[in-house]
Amino acid sequence: MEIEKVLKKTGYTSIITSIILGILGFIMFIYSKTTLKIITYAIAGMLIFLGIIKVIGYLRDKNRKEYFNYDLIYGIVNAIIGLILITHPGILEGLLGITIGIWIIYTGLTRLGLSLRLKEYKTKTWIPMLIISIAILAMGIYIIIAPDLIIATLGSIILMYSIMDLIEGITFLINVKRFEKMG
Repeated sequence: MEIEKVLKKTGYTSIITSIILGILGFIMFIYSKTTLKIITYAIAGMLIFLGIIKVIGYLRDKNRKEYFNYDLIYGIVNAIIGLILITHPGILEGLLGITIGIWIIYTGLTRLGLSLRLKEYKTKTWIPMLIISIAILAMGIYIIIAPDLIIATLGSIILMYSIMDLIEGITFLINVKRFEKMG
């Protein structure tokens, strides 16, 4: 009987976690720009906080004569980057989109080159590879133009995961008695 309580508690915890993740994924999917701004502000706040800690640590310990102590510079740079992110939150969105977009474009170009080389060998696989490489190039360009797509995609993946995990959790709870009989 004790194992049934443990299994039910595990099942309920899994269901609650799935629901919370589902809500988070839905919010990220629907409100991707807002989510990205919240992430940017959180990173900025963390950088400012770490910067202040490093500056305080440097000022507190400046009498130790450490020649390679860069805490003051590290703290000031962190705080400045944090302030820039707060005043210009689109910078992180743009950098993230550009970086990932360039990587995807690079991958698309290498696949495009490979498909054209396969054409020289007169294989039939070069056409599907060409189509895929063009699609990859288009996705890379789109991500650079619309970087909020990254957050929306991540949100949809989290939402799909939570739905699958919720189904598994409910199935688990339905079968708890069977598990106890087997054990």
